[in-house]
Amino acid sequence: MSRRVKTVIAIIFCLGLLATAGWYFTKQIRKSVRKSAIRTALADRDLPLANRLLAEHLATNDDDADAHFQAARTARRLDDFSTANRHLNRYRELEGDPEEVQLELVLRGSQSGNLSGATGAMKLCIEQPDNVAVPLMIEALTRGFLAANRPAAAVEATDVWLKRNPPPGERAYVLYLRGRGNELQAKIPDALACYRESLTICPKLHECGFALAEVLRRESPSEALTYYEQLREAGYKPADVTVGTAGCLRQLGELDRASALIAPVLAEQPSNVAAIVEAAKIDLDRLRPADAEPRLKRALQLAPKYRDANVQWERCLRGLGRDGDAKAQSEKLRLLDEELFKANGKTP
Repeated sequence: MSRRVKTVIAIIFCLGLLATAGWYFTKQIRKSVRKSAIRTALADRDLPLANRLLAEHLATNDDDADAHFQAARTARRLDDFSTANRHLNRYRELEGDPEEVQLELVLRGSQSGNLSGATGAMKLCIEQPDNVAVPLMIEALTRGFLAANRPAAAVEATDVWLKRNPPPGERAYVLYLRGRGNELQAKIPDALACYRESLTICPKLHECGFALAEVLRRESPSEALTYYEQLREAGYKPADVTVGTAGCLRQLGELDRASALIAPVLAEQPSNVAAIVEAAKIDLDRLRPADAEPRLKRALQLAPKYRDANVQWERCLRGLGRDGDAKAQSEKLRLLDEELFKANGKTP
């Protein structure tokens, strides 16, 4: 083989090595950039973005145990427990830390309302504010207090949380949960203040925007419509937003528009209790209790303890002239309220 041919082969070989090295380093840089973006999204509590970035990363890095753990934790915080289980199981397969797995399972229980260890956990959060697990523990506990209908305890937990001076994205979420706690205690001005401050910090916190719209729907339907429109444009829970919008229009006396808006939801989701009850309210506002009657019977069949359905059923019975039945329903509603609003009960 001539020297010239050997030289050409050597050059081709070197170019191949350079290309391979370039591909490898480009891949590593992209991986590093994506991991940095994941950390930023988690720090900002942009969980949907973090969830998407983690999925993209794991599609080509299935052996990354830490990423699976972060994906499990993110899915759990998004209430996607099936996805959380899948990633947590993979984390175990990759010999992840058993204590981390156990902590994650405890947090899931707390978040869902199992507060058997809440007192000890809150004590740890107060006494060890620098513990890296504290923010996640307070979040799970606050959500658990709300799930267990202990709104005052939830607000107290946010007091501890806010003293940590959380970063903006996290602070916005704390204020949202604090607003929920105040709302469930009927402290509406305080709830509105929390929701508004939260959205000032993080306008894309759509669950907070929806909570604000739902309160304003009762207090100021014209203002609520603005928030529902923003949520509609963002694609947030289309059916729920449509029902809320219809409720605002009904309160503003635009019954035909409200009826036209709610009809497709009823057609597509015939078991949507909130939509059924809203349609019945439109019937009652039109002084058509006979039209509302089958709707409300259907709603109560689907959800016997749905408070608004029970309230409207009493109203319907009075509209039908069935005062005796309405009186009995009023007593039933009183007993239902005692059950719904007691500590550790379920809120409507």
